Formats: sequence, structure tokens, C-alpha cells
Amino acid sequence: MKNSLLAMWFPFLMMTSFSPAGDGWKEHKIANDSLDFQRIVARDLNGDGLVDVAAIAVDSEKAGLVQTYLHPGKTVARKLWHASTLQAVAHPADVVIADLNGDGRPDIVTSHRSDAEPLMLHRAEPVIRKNGRSWQWLSEVIVRDQKEISGAKLAVGRIDTIRGEEVFCAGVGVDATIGWLQRQGNTADYFYVEGFHPITRAEAGSSLLAHDLNRDGLIDLVFTHHGIIAPGIHWLTNPGPENATRPEAWLHTMIGDESDSITALAIGDIGKDRLPDVAAATKSGFVRLYVQHGQRSPSWKTSVIPPAYNAREGTCVAIADLTGSGRSDVIHGALHRDGEATLVCYRQQVLGDSPIWIVDPIAVLPKGTFEKVLTYDLDHDGDLDLLVLQRVDGVGRLVWYENRS
Repeated sequence: MKNSLLAMWFPFLMMTSFSPAGDGWKEHKIANDSLDFQRIVARDLNGDGLVDVAAIAVDSEKAGLVQTYLHPGKTVARKLWHASTLQAVAHPADVVIADLNGDGRPDIVTSHRSDAEPLMLHRAEPVIRKNGRSWQWLSEVIVRDQKEISGAKLAVGRIDTIRGEEVFCAGVGVDATIGWLQRQGNTADYFYVEGFHPITRAEAGSSLLAHDLNRDGLIDLVFTHHGIIAPGIHWLTNPGPENATRPEAWLHTMIGDESDSITALAIGDIGKDRLPDVAAATKSGFVRLYVQHGQRSPSWKTSVIPPAYNAREGTCVAIADLTGSGRSDVIHGALHRDGEATLVCYRQQVLGDSPIWIVDPIAVLPKGTFEKVLTYDLDHDGDLDLLVLQRVDGVGRLVWYENRS
């Protein structure tokens, strides 16, 4: 299988040159270059039906900031977005958007490299001014003295029937643990975080995704391990709200074979059977695909996409239908031996029962890294664009690439 893919791919790759931007793709800045962006996440923050961005960044004085960038409207999406600083924070690590207090308005949660104050909540409150209604952000520490989630990677999902959403955490320290925050109260005025429920020990720096993998209506957790102890992709199956506080109730299995080379994960429907599948970027530049068997789910069929343009290491990955074909494509960022970074779309075509992956170039950075890629229709023209965190000359930049297909 692997050899046949290589034989089929390399003639195509040798005939294709990589220009600074792929045909039809155009880069637009969301923010100016005054900040060094570290993490980004997207969701509609102000209820206007447009995707906004929350980010953690570092300014020129190395101070940490929590920022929002509100979508300016589809006709002016190519201009800089409306920026707002929520809070100056110490040692920010990750950020998610979640309706934590159940008031119907998205909140922002940040993790910090601090044993004493590892998690903060930033919530929007309406303010009536002479020129109309606006919002102000109020920040508070919601978890204290919890060293096992210091600097945690974060994800969002649902555990119980209380209004709002839960935050899942994967710590990065020597006592790193994966678990979830239990909320109490069923109104925005009566709400607090009761405590952190650990599920399993985690390797420092584990990736963390929340997704309903087995389609039972419950959010599961997917994370990675590297090194000598069970390296690869791990799956924690949600046992339901009655048992979620019991660590032993979460079924712990692996997706595919052991591998310590995974650098990034994405979940989506590759097989066009409505079953969630997994794509993994790797240190070797290959993309590993784990596709669920429709007849005997959950079990996984593993395949690989060889590196495009002799990429030596993958840095980010996403799954989405960029071409409007009805089949999911794989978007992949990679590093090359000469220092360049490429962002490509592996376009899925089907020959018989097997997919063929055709390389479509999107963008190249002469010296940089594509660190995260998210797919949204940012200009509301009916196709998916790419929201990208890219690092140029060591500085994180927030941009989007317009799909003109």
C-alpha cells in the first residue's frame, strides 16, 4: 500500500512547482504585526453569526495578553479585524472559548504556567453607554493551587445536564493529568467551578481534542503520548454523566499502532460515512490517516500520505472539504530541510475503493512555520477559507487565506 502510493505520488510532485501562494489563494492579515501570537481559537463571540478569534499573545515587553478579534463583516473581512485586549496575564499557555456559566454567551478560558493560579475565566458583560450597548470583559481566577493542570492544554465539551459547557485539561508538568472541571449552579448568577476531576495521568505536552468518536452523543477525549510509554494516539471514551467523576469508568484504548512521531491531530469524516476519522501530522513529514471501519466501528484502518515537496516534518493538520467535491480533503503544514514551510491541500479523489490524494499548494513561507490551521467560511461566499497561526522570523502572525475556488 505504502509503496504503491509513493510510486503514484512522486512523478506528480516532481512536475509541480511551489509558488509563494497557491493558485486562487490570497493571504489577508487579521491583526497587525505588533504582537507575537501563541495560541488561537475561533467561535462567534458576539452573536452576529460571524466567526471571531480569541488569542493569547506576547507584546514587545514580553507581557502576556488575552486578545479578541471580532469579524468586521463579510464585505470588509479582508481588512484588519476589530481588536480588543481582555486582560494582561502572566505566563499564558492555552485558550478556549466555552459557555462556562451557561448564560448563552461564550466565555474565554485561559490556562497559565502557574501552580497557584492555573486557570482564568474571562466573561463578557453588557454595558449600556450613551452611544449604545457594548461589552466589557471581566476576568477572574477559577482554579487555584492545582499543579497537575499548570500550563494545561484545553478542550471544550459537555459532560452533564447543567447549562453550559465543560473545559477539559491536559497538564504539562511532572504531575501532568488529564481531567475535567465540574461546574455547579444552573444560572449565570449562581455558578462556580466545584473542582477538577482527574481521569488519567498524561505525558507532559500531550495534544488534547474533544469529540464524540463513537457517535453515542457523549464527548470523548483524544490525546497523544510520545516517548517510551505507550506512544501514539489515545482515546478516552466518555462513560456518561453518572460515572464521569470515576476515572476507572473512562475506557482507555489506542487509535492505531504505537508511534512517537505525531506532532498534530485533526478529527473529521474522511471516509464519507459520517464516522469521525483522525489525521495525524508526523515528524517524518508523512500524514497518517486512521479511518473508522463502518461495519465494525470502533476499529481503524490505517494509511499514509507521503510528504509533498520532500517535507521533513509536519507541523499542523486539518480535515475539511475545501474544493466542494463532497469529500473531505486534508490540509497540512510542514517544514523543509532548506528552512521553508509549506501549506498544502491533499485533495481527495476516489479510484475504485481507495482514495488518491492530489497535492494542491496553498502557501509557502521562506523562513517560518505554519503552526495551526482552522477551516471556516470567513468571507461567506460558500466555500471554506483557512484561519492560520503562522510563525515568521520567530514571531506568531494571525492571518487567513481566502479560498477562491
